[in-house]
Amino acid sequence: MRTQITNANAFITDPLVKGEKYSQMNTSPSQFYRGAAHLYYVLIEGESLSQDNDQILEVKEQMLPSLFKEGSLSLSHYNGWFANHAQRTVVANKALGIKVDEHLGVLVCDNKSFRVRRLPPCRYGFETADFPSKSDVNDFVTYAAKALALAHARADKDYNPTYINYNFEQAYRAAIVRWPQFKTTVNRLSEGYYQQVLADYELFTDLFGRGQLG
Repeated sequence: MRTQITNANAFITDPLVKGEKYSQMNTSPSQFYRGAAHLYYVLIEGESLSQDNDQILEVKEQMLPSLFKEGSLSLSHYNGWFANHAQRTVVANKALGIKVDEHLGVLVCDNKSFRVRRLPPCRYGFETADFPSKSDVNDFVTYAAKALALAHARADKDYNPTYINYNFEQAYRAAIVRWPQFKTTVNRLSEGYYQQVLADYELFTDLFGRGQLG
């Protein structure tokens, strides 16, 4: 892994970034696990020896999507579209986004494929204090839903009909008509998911506190 990451240009596809900008890795990869996947964070030298432009790359192993367990997707089509699982996630990122990370790429090592991306310096999460009122929560959910819907609209046949050959907006409206219980069903599933997250977190903190997690 270190040998391949050291030459960071191996997975950078943008010609303006590829150059010689990221040819030196400052530290050994820091390994973590996210679920069953291997996850590495790599600090690489920037355009100069200054620490002001160093970059942190997230190198995450990609696996077969869990959606295949549902059974309606064609594995042969999937294998024909993508050389590996990481390539799928790169294509998806490009389809969903605007001005997608120029460091986005694929690294293959030990018969595993890894999606590589730069961690933005502004990356952060939301805290309860960020939403002092119910209206703040409602506004956040509304704008987040709009952003997600627009991303999926971009990723349909407008991006590449090879992967999705229909119009997302039309399919969404048709699905709502055919499934009048859509909103109540989503609300019920969301509540169940919320309760499961709470239970998982409680279990994790208990195991971690007793030193039973490696």
